[in-house]
Amino acid sequence: MDQSSTSSDLQYSGSTDPGLNAEASYDRMIWDGSQERHSYQSGIEDLLQTCIQRFRASSRSRLVIRTNIDCSLESKRLQAQLQNGESLDMLEYPNSPDGSRHITIGVNNQERAVPEYAIQSMQEAVHSKVAKIENEIVQQGFRQHALAELDRSQRMGMRFDTQASVDELYALWNPTFGWTREQCDDYANREVTDEPIFILRNQNNDAISGVLFSGEESTEWATLPEYQGNGYLIPLLIYSNCCLIRDGIQFAFAETRWNRSFSPAIKSGFELQIQPHTQWLLTNHVTVGDDPTVDIPDKWNQNSNMFGNETDGKMLRSFAFTYLNPTRFTPEILDAYLSQL
Repeated sequence: MDQSSTSSDLQYSGSTDPGLNAEASYDRMIWDGSQERHSYQSGIEDLLQTCIQRFRASSRSRLVIRTNIDCSLESKRLQAQLQNGESLDMLEYPNSPDGSRHITIGVNNQERAVPEYAIQSMQEAVHSKVAKIENEIVQQGFRQHALAELDRSQRMGMRFDTQASVDELYALWNPTFGWTREQCDDYANREVTDEPIFILRNQNNDAISGVLFSGEESTEWATLPEYQGNGYLIPLLIYSNCCLIRDGIQFAFAETRWNRSFSPAIKSGFELQIQPHTQWLLTNHVTVGDDPTVDIPDKWNQNSNMFGNETDGKMLRSFAFTYLNPTRFTPEILDAYLSQL
């Protein structure tokens, strides 16, 4: 029996209405069906058709659907619902012991679509990088790798925290993700109690890296510019994953930039599920940052125009979809990290 809910409605990032606005750090329309579960492909097809109709009637250039399935999907049948120029991404990961899977479906309109040659190039690059990282971890062992990362951070005088000030969060999350002080204030003052934050502090007690867990997603990964490139995010992510597992959270995902953040994801206990039957990337998914001289655009977006008046096409980024593998976290890893706070 298909347990799809009919009470959900499309939600718009940054606004309750369709269209672009200054507060939206990215341009996407979401069907968030986190409580839904589809048992038949026809249910997903009907949902996609309904969402696409709303998508085409809006000024958005991106559609994202998130829900749960325990049926098999044929990407060709979903592709058949698209018009010329539109492109589809479809990503899955297991999220229940009974075989249910979380699924994300992305649709780009024609002006936002990524060329097929670029998608293949991205997939090959990601696959090669993941294989190299996994091989290094397998040779060392994830237990030894995780404990070595903890030891490295301790020797530098760093520590973990689950609280931060407004200024600290703003410094981490405004430049890249466009957070306002008001948004940061909600988390700094514990107005949001069901979305934990995780902070890495240096020997001077400065917050240098941050992570947020929201709605099953590990997100807003950021390190202050002067500390980037040193792998400081990896022990923080391992710590945050240990906290999630301690709290009984077994299923978490992260949307990781195909050429950047997916590397610390793999090194901190997330996995990338290669899906040969479909396009397993979220292409041109969100904008990240606002300075193309600091964060060089992806090759296919170098000459992209603005979307509406707010979203810079040059700053659109593609993402690989990773999910947490809690079986990698041995009692020794959990005890070592969780004893640090």
